[in-house]
Amino acid sequence: MKLSLPFFNDHKLAWKIARHVVAIALGLAVFAGIGRYVGTYIPPVEKWIQAHPVSGPAVFILLLICSSMFGVPQPLFGLGAGAMFGIFWGTVIMTVGGVMASSIAFYLSGRFFRKRIDKIIAKHPRFAAVRATARQKSVRLQLLLRLTPMNANLLSSILSVSGVDYRTFLLGCIGMVPNFFYMTYIGYAAKHIAKLAGGVAQHYLLHDVAVFSTLTVCIVVMAGVIHMAHKAIQQYEAPASRSTSRPEDSST
Repeated sequence: MKLSLPFFNDHKLAWKIARHVVAIALGLAVFAGIGRYVGTYIPPVEKWIQAHPVSGPAVFILLLICSSMFGVPQPLFGLGAGAMFGIFWGTVIMTVGGVMASSIAFYLSGRFFRKRIDKIIAKHPRFAAVRATARQKSVRLQLLLRLTPMNANLLSSILSVSGVDYRTFLLGCIGMVPNFFYMTYIGYAAKHIAKLAGGVAQHYLLHDVAVFSTLTVCIVVMAGVIHMAHKAIQQYEAPASRSTSRPEDSST
């Protein structure tokens, strides 16, 4: 009897999960090596953050907004957020900063950079398909797109010139939260390894098992979610691509 769950039957998904596991394992191994030298600097940073509960997150959010305006992927800041603020507050801070940065990109693109975004869309059929379907399947499509690794500000710009209203845009931003949690947890686990390697944290077997088993579950779940989001988006892209190509076909 075959299992009907995509986690067991989809070979592409299994390969994607394996790549995620290997990449993150290598990254954590690097943190373990670096932790021997920088692990002792982590406690002073944690004390500074505790002493500045408002200004610390505010500066972090400001850096997130400014950096994302220059194309830096927002989830990368999740690593720092998890290391500095922990899993819960790191996810909250990333969500606030990510939504603010995406909202700014949404406003600026629709107001000042519409022609430039139009040129970018014209060069990429996938972006054109997103634009063609954004109005019809707005919230669902945006939620799916936010689950993929697509640059958040670029997506916000495409949605802005596609005529999506801001309320719908904000609802779609909910899809950013799982990715932020995922990256924040990786950052938290990396800090944990660095502190252990630097000898500045006590070693508890049960806590270590909980941290890394949860990380493994996060990797499997997020890889599956991203994979299924890609598949769902392809269903939207197919009819949109045909509709956008009809004028060219008829002209020939």
